[in-house]
Amino acid sequence: MFRNRKIGAFTTPQFIDIQPEVAAVQLSRSLQINDKPDIDKTYQDLVMFHMGSFDDETGELIPLDEPKQLLVCGDVIVARKEIANG
Repeated sequence: MFRNRKIGAFTTPQFIDIQPEVAAVQLSRSLQINDKPDIDKTYQDLVMFHMGSFDDETGELIPLDEPKQLLVCGDVIVARKEIANG
């Protein structure tokens, strides 16, 4: 799930079949090589969190005690631009 810092709220949860840390690494890499300003605009205010898991056999949502921050998307975008600008 993402938290949008600009509006101060969480976005709709996303259910994926890969480990949250792996998803964060993949998104970070995608943002590092991105060259489209609209993608930067979409992600610049988002922070990725792991909120819990979903058991697809029981339908149970299993929340973590506290959300775990995985990736500050804006930090990746800023770092990429700094590297590009030398």
